[in-house]
Amino acid sequence: MEIRVNTKGYAGRTLHKTMRVITNDPKNPEVVLKVSGPVAAFADIKPATISLRGDAGEAISGQAVIKSLDKYPFDIVRTTATANARFTYELEKSDKEGETGWILKVTDPDPQGRYTGTVYLHTDNKIRPQLEVRVYGNFFERKLPQAKSAPPPKN
Repeated sequence: MEIRVNTKGYAGRTLHKTMRVITNDPKNPEVVLKVSGPVAAFADIKPATISLRGDAGEAISGQAVIKSLDKYPFDIVRTTATANARFTYELEKSDKEGETGWILKVTDPDPQGRYTGTVYLHTDNKIRPQLEVRVYGNFFERKLPQAKSAPPPKN
């Protein structure tokens, strides 16, 4: 029997999963298996999600910092984004204090409505050839202040 567990979202934490196995053994028709253990982080991405929020029509931007960890060194060789992404992005390499890192800047020049998208960071490491940074946009129509009407005249 082979068990595969999706560890996405568990980096740097302990994963706990429970599975039910149905058998043809009349004495043990069901067996519960528990799997747990630490999930190693491949990279440090902060924040993991870039949230763009504000008034519609006003350019807005956000950023994430990506750092390579000693255990899994990598370089980012190219970037792509969700098809028809409504945002632009740029990746800038940063070598601060001997740490390899990148700054991902995301901008929406004319934000409207709500959307989700993803920037894909393609690495040269076979363990994780692709990292993802999600982008959420949520923009509101600016409400103009309403003119107050004068109170009715008193008789």
